Amino acid sequence: MPQFVIHTVIKLLRERKGYTQASLCQAICSKEQMYRIEKGLHRPSYTVFKMLMERLEENPDKYYTDIVTADRKEIMEQKDEILGMLRKKDPDEDLKAEKIVKRLEKAGKHRKNILDRQFLYRARATIAGHKKEWQAMYDYAFEGLNLTIKDFKEDEIDQSVISFDEIHLINQLATARNFLSPDLEAATNIYARLKTTLDYGYLEGDEMSGIYFNLLYNLSKNLGLLKRYEESITLCDEGIERCLNQKEALCYPLFLINKACGVLHLGEEKEGVRILRDAHALLSIYKRYNELNTLENFIESDFGIKPDLYRYV
Repeated sequence: MPQFVIHTVIKLLRERKGYTQASLCQAICSKEQMYRIEKGLHRPSYTVFKMLMERLEENPDKYYTDIVTADRKEIMEQKDEILGMLRKKDPDEDLKAEKIVKRLEKAGKHRKNILDRQFLYRARATIAGHKKEWQAMYDYAFEGLNLTIKDFKEDEIDQSVISFDEIHLINQLATARNFLSPDLEAATNIYARLKTTLDYGYLEGDEMSGIYFNLLYNLSKNLGLLKRYEESITLCDEGIERCLNQKEALCYPLFLINKACGVLHLGEEKEGVRILRDAHALLSIYKRYNELNTLENFIESDFGIKPDLYRYV
């Protein structure tokens, strides 16, 4: 499970609420302990964390994610089962996941915990997205976000500390926005604000890293579609560097393709072809033949560049 970096969360919320360390921790813990907590030198007990969050008018269970009580074990296992099914992006698996969601809703156990209710909205939004039911996807995501972010507004995403499920829901909002109007400006604004929020660095975990790669890719792609090529290239470079540092092979050629398109649009054909050759080589090595065909057809139709110029042999 991805975890919040507790000291970053506390510091960020405290500063946004206008508390000093001393005023926040008064009658809860010592100033020395508060200092150590925010420096990441001490992880507070759940009791101390809960009291700090209540003073900040926040739900502690949203952030202290490694607290698991016995009565929640069953529903957490069912949530993991739903996620496993949805990751397969298979209609039959989606149907199974939807049945579990309906069973949980009928049993009413999710009503005891606002985060469980939010997760079910996330699951329904994901299923709607797989079916390309974009309005339903948007509506489920919006309702889910309103559970934990009061009066949620797209222009205020970067003013909240957001949880893992909220990140997924915001991504789903942006994806739906891309298809509904399509409203690329609105979708790009959501992606950009989400990136600003995540750059605070208060979440960690392998799956969190995957979310960030997906975000960078979608944002760079949208910027390219909006003809903001320099910005798109800059984000692609960030994605490429992260791929190299984290040995991420799946996204690496996709960032290369995005960057090549930006470079070609700027009239730098020689450099664009060189980047395309690298992307083509990686897709070939990993036998991603459907993506290879799509790449070759797209580059020839949009730029008039035949595959022979960059095809990996």
